[in-house]
Order: sequence, then C-alpha cells, then structure tokens
Amino acid sequence: MQLFSRYSLGIDIRNDSVAFVSLQSSAKGYKLVGNELYALDAGAPIKEKIGRIGRLANSFIEEHKVHEPDVLISVPGRKTIIRDISFPLSVQENLRETMRYEVEKYVPFAASDIYFDCQVTHVDKKNNILNVLLVVAKKVDLDPYLALQTEIGAMSSLENTATILAFGVGAAKGLQWRTGAGFLMNLEEGLLQCNLVKGPHLLLSRILHFENDAQDPGILLREAIDSLSSKCNMEPSKENIYYLDEGKSQIFSESYGVGLNLTPLPLPDLVPTANLLAAYFLALKGQLQPNGLINLLPENLRRRPNKTSRYITVALTALIVFLSLGLAGNFFFQKRMINKQLTDEMTRLNREADGLPRLQEDIALIQKRLEYLDATAQQKPIMLDILNELSQILPVTAWIEKIDYSKNRVRIDGSAESASALIELLEASYLFEDVSFLTPVRKGSDNKELFTIGFSITGSSKQ
Repeated sequence: MQLFSRYSLGIDIRNDSVAFVSLQSSAKGYKLVGNELYALDAGAPIKEKIGRIGRLANSFIEEHKVHEPDVLISVPGRKTIIRDISFPLSVQENLRETMRYEVEKYVPFAASDIYFDCQVTHVDKKNNILNVLLVVAKKVDLDPYLALQTEIGAMSSLENTATILAFGVGAAKGLQWRTGAGFLMNLEEGLLQCNLVKGPHLLLSRILHFENDAQDPGILLREAIDSLSSKCNMEPSKENIYYLDEGKSQIFSESYGVGLNLTPLPLPDLVPTANLLAAYFLALKGQLQPNGLINLLPENLRRRPNKTSRYITVALTALIVFLSLGLAGNFFFQKRMINKQLTDEMTRLNREADGLPRLQEDIALIQKRLEYLDATAQQKPIMLDILNELSQILPVTAWIEKIDYSKNRVRIDGSAESASALIELLEASYLFEDVSFLTPVRKGSDNKELFTIGFSITGSSKQ
C-alpha cells in the first residue's frame, strides 16, 4: 500500500460477461492497476452469476493488490427504466423528497418496490421549468447485485450502462461535441440504446426495438435522433455520433450508418479494448468522486469515502509540530501556543453562536415556503392537478406517453387495453370536459390500442 494512494474498482456486469478495471491515484492523477474481462454463462441463474463474479472480484483484488477500493458497479440497461420529467423550479431545493412522493406517477411500480435516483439536467428560469432525469429499477432486479457486498465489501455506486457512459464521455479528455451535446449509441443484448448526452449528464435515452425485417434500422435511428433533439429543444452535433464499439463496428456501419457519421468512441490511453470502457469509466468516477450524478445504490448501503490518507497526513503533521516544539524546549513558547489555540477555539465557538440568528431566519424562510405551497394548493387546477387526476382515474393498464397542456386544453397520447373506455372515465371527472378522440384509434406493437385524446379543464377548483 502506498501512503497516499486511493484505489477504485469498476465492475461492468453484462448478461454474458463481466469486466474489471482498477485505478490508483498518484501524484500525476491516477494510473491503471489492472484489468480483466471474463465470460459468464448467459443462461445461468443470476444468483449463480453473482457468486462467480464475487469470486472473480476477490481473485482480481488479491492478484493486483488493490487495497480497500471504492467499488462501483454497472448493471445491464434492460434492468432500469429511464424517464425525463419536468417540474416547476420551486421543486429544485427538495427534488428528491418530491420525487419520493411523485415517482409512482412515472413508473408502473409501487415506490416500496423500487430503487430510484434523479438528477437535474436543465434549468429554464425563463419558463420556470426544471428538467429532471429519473432512473428506476425494481428491487427484485437489483437486490441480487447488492449481495456482492458480502463477497467483496461495501460498494460506493450502482448504476446502469447509459448513465456511466454519459459520465465517461463528459469526464474524458478530447471527447467534446461542437455544440456541447451529442449522441452516444450502445448495442447491448441485441437492443440499440440511443443516448443524448451533454457534459457528464445523460439527458434522454431511448431503446430502439426492430420488430420486423421490413423496418430500416438506419431510418429508425435517424428518427430517434431527431425526436430526442426536438424534445430537448437543442441541436446536438450530428456530424460525429459516437458508439461503443466492442467489436461491433461492422454491424453499426452496415445497419445504422447510412446517412449518419457514426464514429467509434475513442479509447483513453489506459484502456486496451472497448469491452473494458464502461468498467474504466466506473473506476474513473471512483477517483473523481463527482456529486449530483445518478447512483441507484441506497444511501444507507454506500461505502463512505476513504479518509485514511487524510488521517495519516494530519497525524504526521501533528507529530512534526510536536517534535519541533520538543527540540525548542521553550516553555514560554509552548504556553503561548496553547493560549493561542484556546483563543482560536473560543473565536470559532463565538462565530457559531453568532450564526444562531441566521438559522432562525432560515426557519422563517422555510415556513414562508410551506405557506406558499399551501396557498398554491388552493388555486385553480394546474398541471400537477391534471397529472394527479389522471393517475387516479385511469386504469393501471393504461400508459400515457405524452401530455400537452395549453390554453385550458389538454392532449394526451398513449396506449390502453380499451381506448374507448378512457373517454367515459375522463368525462366522469369533475375536472375534465369536452372529451374526444383527436385521431383514430390504432393498434400498437403490443396489441394495445394507441390513442390521442383531447379535453378541456373546468373552472371549478379541486376540493
């Protein structure tokens, strides 16, 4: 163990493989300690896979002498749901607490059955809009990965492939788009994931399903890129669209490359192959320890930052000071030092006491915000009232993909077992009137009925 080193270990788990990359902090930043890529039996039960991964991790840690690493793990993207949500700006200060109560509106699971995390992706002060990325995973899907803690010790982070690739592109040097944003493609288990990335943040993500041979993958990809760009009201660079190679260059060029300039994601000097890139980005995140990024690992299970080096530094500094004072042998000087320390401590305590009135002002400010929220609840129906009413009256089999609200009119797009049944439910609501289909009902790929319904908002306030 080097005195001031910190180790991080990135573990990228796929259905048929697992990659390990370890980095060590050094005077010049960080260096590669070791990397390995192992095959897994894709058909094996998850419990059996996790047991094998635990044994491989312990062997890797022992072989490469990785001391007390920060362990960060990514899980397959298919085990997570990604949503982009808009809130009023007033929600920003209590975003996570708000999301704890609102999350069931955006995913078809109970809050008690999921792990989730969210991050702010854009703040629009002019229009009073806060854009938020929500990542959700069912506990039953992630709990097997948490069992790794019994094998290799506490973990620092658990997230999906899309968010860690977004972080890596934003954190790696030399990967910049001309407009500050761009697209990153990842082909995983036969599914193409199209991610809109800005800096270290994942803004939007779509998984493309190719349902039949008649569909042109290249056209579907271009449509997805245009759709994501339009939804974010931005023009990301389309001249260079990165994709995670992992030996699939021919697939990308032949299937998706027509009309698009698809470029393999450049590899950092420390990474020998693209199959290790996600694990490397995880290890890099462990070294940089950024704040405000997605982490699905519950807070009570996260490993606290390793402060051993800091404690050693403080101890050595104190020892040097003590020896210097002992060699000087000047009692008067020692007494003056002690008096100064006492004076400094009293000054610090006085400053803390002076801060009590400010705490009282903060409490009063919070009280005003609570009064404001209470007053807002008494006003005429707004978007949150509409969402709340829809979540209560629509059946669980109905799924809303898009909501537009403008000039007292609402338009919803989605799918349901019976679209006509939704008309009656909406008409029965005290909040909605003039309910009608805006487009003919269509059949979706999952045999559900696709609908577009419009209605007006009544003038009565919510009781």
